[in-house]
Amino acid sequence: LPLIYLKLGTRLRHFLIDEFQDTDRRQWEALKPLVEEVVASGGSFFYVGDVKQAIYMWRGGDPELFFEVLEKLPADLRAESLPWNRRSARRIVDFNNRLFTRLRERLFQVVPCLLYGRTRASRVRNCEITQVLCARLKEVYGEVEQAPEGEAPEGGVYLRELPSPEEDREIFREEVYRGLRELMPDLYHRFVEKGRTVAILVRENREAEELAAFLFGIGLPALTERALRLETSPLVKGLLSLLRYLDYPGDETALAGFLASPLTRSGPEILRRYLQKGTSLSLAEFLASEAPGLKKRLVNFSQDLHRLTLYETVQKVVESFGLFERFPESRLYLMRFLSAVLAYEEEALSLSEFLVRWEEFGVEEKVGLPREIQAIRVFTIHAAKGLEFHAVVLPLLTWGPRGRVELVVGEEGLLRVRKEAPEDIRKIYLAEKAREVFESLNLLYVALTRAREELHLFLPGRTKYYTVASVLQDLSVAQILKEIP
Repeated sequence: LPLIYLKLGTRLRHFLIDEFQDTDRRQWEALKPLVEEVVASGGSFFYVGDVKQAIYMWRGGDPELFFEVLEKLPADLRAESLPWNRRSARRIVDFNNRLFTRLRERLFQVVPCLLYGRTRASRVRNCEITQVLCARLKEVYGEVEQAPEGEAPEGGVYLRELPSPEEDREIFREEVYRGLRELMPDLYHRFVEKGRTVAILVRENREAEELAAFLFGIGLPALTERALRLETSPLVKGLLSLLRYLDYPGDETALAGFLASPLTRSGPEILRRYLQKGTSLSLAEFLASEAPGLKKRLVNFSQDLHRLTLYETVQKVVESFGLFERFPESRLYLMRFLSAVLAYEEEALSLSEFLVRWEEFGVEEKVGLPREIQAIRVFTIHAAKGLEFHAVVLPLLTWGPRGRVELVVGEEGLLRVRKEAPEDIRKIYLAEKAREVFESLNLLYVALTRAREELHLFLPGRTKYYTVASVLQDLSVAQILKEIP
């Protein structure tokens, strides 16, 4: 690392870091010497972010850095807030201004309930962790009010009240589905069919998949974040199976995966006949006897690997099977896969190394969000961060801090928290709970600020477990909506 400082320290003049609220402390410690050198030599340092949108603390993001850097970095830094909202319609901006201003005013009512539950909240309002967390949240949400820019449309925020999920989970589930069945066809007709976007936002990937399946069931196309991943494309799966076979021709499973894929027109039928005949031949031998032309093409691809780059070989496979012409709807996936192969190739990886690397990291590869697809987006709130949609639906406002944390990480490793746990362990436990409370409120903020024209909330009835729906109820969300002109 010091060598990097020596090489880059005299070449860099300006630093700009976006989404700074999600920066890992280790990342900052690595960059800090370079930033200090740049600033000391007359350069500039500019960082951008919104601590109200810090929702990646679970993977190392440390929003405290946002304040620490401003206070401690030896530079003439000044903070500036943007007072304008260039995304949302007037009523949505007004709603969020009123809601989060009221949250700031009632933190000592809401935060203890999120930390300890309703029954214990009144007894712990003055404890240290509550005081510290409320003070930080008051600062974070201190400048929450914005003004809609220019001639913003009026827009609307709509509330649908549901029964409590604790009374009967099946009835609650059916009411959610009934609400979506009544609402989503109308949104699809008014927005999606006219080239505009509609999104259902949820907390968990599992919820997104379930709601997407429900939409398909009522005849509405849906697009999930998982559907954007390359691993979901049958063509990409087929190409990977072919590469595994070329890497090791004895891999009959890989050959079967290639034949079962839509890469070739005859492959699925050849595989079906092989399985039906129950022959003693290997699949490769059967392929050579039944489709010698296809087997010869595989041999040629194998030879190409010795004289062409991996990218050139994959490109030749794609062209040989006419995949762009036969599957125009999969063009995005094919182009993204070729780009991924090229990126790995720049690391001088062999085919075997590429396949190992793909097993580790390929699951994260995905295509960009296709704007032209007429489908309702069903995303997690994390996936929607940084995006905007003409209409947003929040049907499952049931999340909150996770259940009781049984294991926490201390200096001595994993520690189990019990009622009689020592004070130092309980402090670690409460710090973790405070992080979850902070992130839960920020998730609510991110979810409520994605909409441009319409925001639809499904509000569950009261529960013993304190959730973001409980927060909305205690902030009198229905009353706030009545106050908006």
